[in-house]
Amino acid sequence: RLPAPSQQETRLVARPRSRDEQELTALWEQLLGTHPIGIFDNFFELGGHSLLAIRLMGEVRQQFSQELPLQVLFTRPTVAELAELLQKGGELWSFSPIVAIQPRGHRPALYCCPGAGGHTLYLHALARALGDDQPFYGLEAAGLDGQSPPHTTVEAAAAAYVGELRRHQPVGPYFLAGHSFGAQIAFEMARQLHTMGETIGALIVLDGGAPGREPMEMDEVEAILGYESLMVQEVGDRPELKAEELKPLSSEERLQLFKQSLVKAGLLPAGTSTDFLRALIAEAIANHRVEYHPTRFEAAPIYLIAAAEGAETTESELAANWSEYGTVICHETPGGHLTMLYPPNVQSLAETIRMILHNASNVSFR
Repeated sequence: RLPAPSQQETRLVARPRSRDEQELTALWEQLLGTHPIGIFDNFFELGGHSLLAIRLMGEVRQQFSQELPLQVLFTRPTVAELAELLQKGGELWSFSPIVAIQPRGHRPALYCCPGAGGHTLYLHALARALGDDQPFYGLEAAGLDGQSPPHTTVEAAAAAYVGELRRHQPVGPYFLAGHSFGAQIAFEMARQLHTMGETIGALIVLDGGAPGREPMEMDEVEAILGYESLMVQEVGDRPELKAEELKPLSSEERLQLFKQSLVKAGLLPAGTSTDFLRALIAEAIANHRVEYHPTRFEAAPIYLIAAAEGAETTESELAANWSEYGTVICHETPGGHLTMLYPPNVQSLAETIRMILHNASNVSFR
């Protein structure tokens, strides 16, 4: 007659074995609002998301005095794994543009290029919604490693990704996707792979604009204002920075104000370095300045998935623009340009992608 035990009561919780694991566990429990947390529990499966991950890694940098990039959380998403990396002084980690967001499963892997700014962290919800049987990899911009300069052309970014992709998966078919600006990089990757004689399994555009637009002269102030608005609104806050306030300042002073806004919104700890923000802004500026005018691509159809809400460009306009560069098959998904990638809308998006991958897996596009 006793009530059925809850999942938390039945879950085995592995307790910390070292001081580092103890400090990390306490940090995770505070940020995730969950207690107890075991050292082998997955950060994302406990409810962690992109904004919490930014805060977590900021706290880690502050407490342990080590600079680790956000993508570490994909490869080491548990307290035990992260503590091991910290104990080794980061020696176990090296930057790779191919980020294993969800590497399990026997289906053909899907490789996805993120939007302007080049960060893959916000793609985690989509990877999770696609399920444990669908391997999903993000393609992280080289400029985010804190050492390499951003790519200045779509062709160069795609060539770098293709080189890494062929080392990771030597032969096709290749299943590619791109969100927003990343759709153009995925398109160029498909073109380059095709010229190498490789097979394209599918090319999926996630609410991305077609090539051919003129480059946009985005400066640092505009990029900071755009990212501040995007990030603080996700946690229900209002952006505070103003262009007239930022323009007279130096680059470092602007980034400090940007950081202070994110600290106030609870997205970063106060002692966070501005290095990550500097790389993010530089990558976004470089992405907006590129000019890309490819020729038509007929080796595979372009599967366009357009956001249903709040779009400046309608599905029909997106389809018409992309149709200049290939055969377009249209789908629409609930949500806006970004919210399509977050719960609850991401479930519908995942269902559409699964259907596309299932249908495309039975066809070879050479």
